[in-house]
Amino acid sequence: MRKLFRDRVVIYLSMCILYTGTLVHMYIGRGRDIDFSGKIISGIMFVIIMALFQTMIDYSVFSRIKYLENNDISKPTIKGASSSEIVLSNRVDFSRLKSKIASKWLITYFDDTSHVMKFRKKVNYFTDSWGIGRAAAWLKLDDVSGKIHLECFPMSGIQDKKHALKMRTEVEELIETL
Repeated sequence: MRKLFRDRVVIYLSMCILYTGTLVHMYIGRGRDIDFSGKIISGIMFVIIMALFQTMIDYSVFSRIKYLENNDISKPTIKGASSSEIVLSNRVDFSRLKSKIASKWLITYFDDTSHVMKFRKKVNYFTDSWGIGRAAAWLKLDDVSGKIHLECFPMSGIQDKKHALKMRTEVEELIETL
């Protein structure tokens, strides 16, 4: 959550500088006098409006981010979740599974004693993920029964259920290769 907040502050600060710089450049190009305080206030207002818009979009996401980062190991009860149970043909080491998942996704929480892991897609600001990733998952390795319980859910609501289904198939394919 801190990294997400820090990244957003950097983006908003960059937007403010870019917006103010563009306004100043336009005034210089036209040969007009520049009111720097007015342009800076205009840039700050632009960033505040964008931050409010972003907060409205992320409102439903905050509870999911909190769940991913806290130490609750219970199975999530989130709308739009897609669950599966994978029966393992051979014994899987939890640390090996964790390293395989960490190579493709961002692990937000894990517990080595209960073999529970929470992870989500990595952030990419240049796609339509709004800086949070599109899907997340909860995984529990049950050594006794030789099964993996997997619960994938969308980060931004049930309208993105297809991203959770896609992530579930990707995780299942990764587990098949172990």
